[in-house]
Amino acid sequence: MRKSVLSLVLISVIALLASAAPASAQSGVVVTCNTGANITNGVEVVVNMRSGFSYTATAIGINGFDPVLAVLDNAGNGLCTDDAVAASSYSANLPSSGFVPSSSLSSQVSFNNNQGGLADVSLVVGGYNGAHGQFVLIVEGMAVTSADGSGLLAGDPFSVLVDQNLINSGTNLSAYMISRTTELDPLMRVFDDADALVYECDDAGAATCVGQSSNLSGYYVSEEGGYQLPGYDLDSMLSLNLSQWRSGNAVNFLLTSFNQSSFGDYVVAFHMGI
Repeated sequence: MRKSVLSLVLISVIALLASAAPASAQSGVVVTCNTGANITNGVEVVVNMRSGFSYTATAIGINGFDPVLAVLDNAGNGLCTDDAVAASSYSANLPSSGFVPSSSLSSQVSFNNNQGGLADVSLVVGGYNGAHGQFVLIVEGMAVTSADGSGLLAGDPFSVLVDQNLINSGTNLSAYMISRTTELDPLMRVFDDADALVYECDDAGAATCVGQSSNLSGYYVSEEGGYQLPGYDLDSMLSLNLSQWRSGNAVNFLLTSFNQSSFGDYVVAFHMGI
């Protein structure tokens, strides 16, 4: 699922990292930040981003959880952020998490790839001082376009790396694809490490969604400025029980549209625990 990694330009920063080297462990991913807010129990989400797009990643803690967010390239270099003012207006209301209020403890980094081609970027979320809890990770800037190709493996790839830290949280991994336009009919697929299709969801909560899901009408995630982006009947989600996955494997998502027949911008959200 992964493709070649290119240099990144990161913007809207809170703190620069002199050097960040994530190391997978049973207790989570470790990232050393130059701010002192190091990540010792991180969860890693890898996004394959296209050239010319700007993405924003925002982590919102649940029930007082204080998330630290790192955005890293393939060499382990990038940015750490903790308690970002720009993220303090973000909130969410999702079937798996319920209402998640805005918080001054939320973290955010904006970044883009201006080198041409595709780039893998790691988003790592951990708890401040190694705290455990749950969070919602929102990624803005995604789009389904005609350049995504066609067929079973078309779409934007996201990979969530499963370790014992994630499994032991007892929280399902819930992923959401929420369109920014009613012209887009989202479709979400989940593959294992052997590229075998495991789940597929067209309209969450409907018979066309093979896997655990709920209709997203009446739910929302925040975007830049705290704007509430509402879900609707055609949006997609899947909630996965991670006890069925082995530590060291990955849950690989492909996000596209039904029959690759509609295009437009969308937002991705993950609800997880550590």
